[in-house]
Amino acid sequence: MWPVRWALVLLAALVAAAPQAGATRTVYVTAAAADGSPLVSLDAADLVVKEGDQVRKVLRVEPSRAKLRVAIAVEELLTPDNEVRRALANFIDQIRESGELALYTVGRRMDRRVDYTSEIVPFANAINKFPARAIEPGDLVQALQEIARDQRSREGRHAIVTVATQTAQVSTVTAEAVLEQLMAGRTVLYAATLAGSETSTIPSGATSGGRRLELEGQVSGLERDKVFSGGTKQSGGLHLSSQRTAGLWNALERIAGELHNQYVLTYEGDLRSDGSVTIEAARQGIAVRGPTRVK
Repeated sequence: MWPVRWALVLLAALVAAAPQAGATRTVYVTAAAADGSPLVSLDAADLVVKEGDQVRKVLRVEPSRAKLRVAIAVEELLTPDNEVRRALANFIDQIRESGELALYTVGRRMDRRVDYTSEIVPFANAINKFPARAIEPGDLVQALQEIARDQRSREGRHAIVTVATQTAQVSTVTAEAVLEQLMAGRTVLYAATLAGSETSTIPSGATSGGRRLELEGQVSGLERDKVFSGGTKQSGGLHLSSQRTAGLWNALERIAGELHNQYVLTYEGDLRSDGSVTIEAARQGIAVRGPTRVK
């Protein structure tokens, strides 16, 4: 018979090797047929979940029935454009029967033009009252952090859709800070952006204490781009870029389709992992996308 101390050592090793109790994780994923059409069915055997190199057991997957809470953040630089207004109105009309939306504009300050509702009239009135002239861009990164923080206290499945220009811009908030709020609320971030607006808000050649402010601005100005690229990917969303405002219609149409094809995925995780996760289809004919970081 083994000594008691060896039995205890063996038991401790087995416990350390097993996933820690209470590590069940639930995330939202988007799944559709390869051509983008809705799936007839999707079950646990159709998906593979990995944390690092370790395959995790998928407990269940089912269509999401929780009410949508979608926040739209549109940059005021784009609000005078009729193409943008029509694209927003069409997107709102497609989503409102599945949940509630809120509408924000981001300029010199962030304004919530419409609080969460499924009624169409408040949105029509708000869009008609959009500023008629473009103004300087606001701190979009900070605005997204505040919107994500607000969503955390609301029931339902959360999504933020931002409509903005791709502009280098100094922010008081980092992209990582935005991602922390997105992960905490299991919020999916989507970005429909207008390319060709790459400008810096710092005058060329400006210096302070011998430092080139323009170069510093280029570095800190990357926070907005990091949110558009990294924030969308890591939360399980999409970044769709258009060359003209007319292209924003198709971008928002695709995002609406994504939100209608969301599933709830529950798997056995490990609390000791760093939060990195990979979600893939286990068979052909399925296109699936989920967060690459979880909390």
